[in-house]
Amino acid sequence: MKFLDILGFCSAIGCLLGIGYWFLDAAVMSFFFHEGIFSDLTFNPSSNDIWMRSVTILFIVIFGVGIDIYSFKIRKSEERFGLAVKGANDGLWDWDIESGNIWWSPRLYQLLGYEDGKVAPTYELFLNTFHPEDKDKVLEALRAHLKEHTPFDLEYRKKTKSGEFCWVQERGQALWDKNGKPVRMAGSIRDITEYKQAEEALREEHQLLSAVIDVHTDMIYVKDIDGHFILANPTMAKYFGTTVEEIIGKTNAELFPTEERTKQSGIEDREVLSTGKSFNYERTEEIKGTIQTSLSTKSPYRDAEGKIIGIIGISRDITERKQAQQTLLEREAMLADAARLSNLGYATWDDEQHCLLSISEEYARIFGYSADEIMHRFNTHEKSLNLYHPEDRVQFEASYFAQIKTDNIRHYEYRIIRQDKQIRHIKEWTRPVKDSAGKPLHTLVITQDVTDIKRAGEELR
Repeated sequence: MKFLDILGFCSAIGCLLGIGYWFLDAAVMSFFFHEGIFSDLTFNPSSNDIWMRSVTILFIVIFGVGIDIYSFKIRKSEERFGLAVKGANDGLWDWDIESGNIWWSPRLYQLLGYEDGKVAPTYELFLNTFHPEDKDKVLEALRAHLKEHTPFDLEYRKKTKSGEFCWVQERGQALWDKNGKPVRMAGSIRDITEYKQAEEALREEHQLLSAVIDVHTDMIYVKDIDGHFILANPTMAKYFGTTVEEIIGKTNAELFPTEERTKQSGIEDREVLSTGKSFNYERTEEIKGTIQTSLSTKSPYRDAEGKIIGIIGISRDITERKQAQQTLLEREAMLADAARLSNLGYATWDDEQHCLLSISEEYARIFGYSADEIMHRFNTHEKSLNLYHPEDRVQFEASYFAQIKTDNIRHYEYRIIRQDKQIRHIKEWTRPVKDSAGKPLHTLVITQDVTDIKRAGEELR
């Protein structure tokens, strides 16, 4: 039985005895007076003596009741503390620094892998639970708290009975005497292993994402709802001739070289934010004296609840592609002019399906039709026979199938009948086109109108 329980029991007994004694004393004194036993004495039951006895006894009763009420409150407080300790997820500890005694809650035993009360918690055991890399950090934090009163709140790895380590968050508070000497310290330990594992997974995911963004050849950026850049990769910094650090925090007006460019980007941003949809944009602009062309995709940036909080953008520098396309267009125009001047046209045939894949405008002109008419009316080998002179169709058909079986360049001469009924003389060169593995892809046919050349030769003869 605890001290407070004994004290409460004794106080209850004292109350009962005090009350009984008070009544007994009053009754006895009244009896003796009534029988005249004390008639020769000056003592009177109404004298101060009897009242002093009564007050004394009443004081004992009240004191006993007070002690009983106090012990009742203490027991209730202990019950509440016991329930709190059992229900808490944290392990609790109490260290009497002067005596060296340490108390652990059942949850702390469980957290460290021990059975409740099976091992005595000592300061030496406390020292042996640290991860070697964390030990100095924890002891320095403890020293600073006891000596300098700095907060004791840190995360570190703690060794369990099995030898495995778990991540914990430990908090503590010391008590100091009037001389500033620490006399007691209590605290809590919480297992944060799952939180740390999730934090590590998130950190690795962030590192991976950062690595991908940093090495990506496309420009990648994120703006907040107010238009400030909160993320940019090195490719974007290179495009604008600056650094990532210089881009972060800036707005369109601070980054883009012209007011027109800033205005256009603002229109695009508002379109994305207002509709919640993704859009593609192509723009050509002058960046530090160089004409640059980029293709951008802008999408809404949403939080976990789906609310739009900014814009995610990916832009690709297509300057070289545009330049290559322009060069190709110029070359195609030159070739078209050369083909027209030399009466040369070309067509590609699918050798398996025996159909036209493509033709040039000059090829169609030689036959007196538009390109669309050729592709729709004479797009198969069988239909294309109608373009040739009836007397040459057998030769054309034989040479066509002979070409499929050879890898050599072959040439033939035929007569054709144009749409306007003119008979023209053409010369055709054929060559198979194959892939890197040697598999046939199609046949290239170069066609030249040689009518004028033939007539000039006949005139010379």
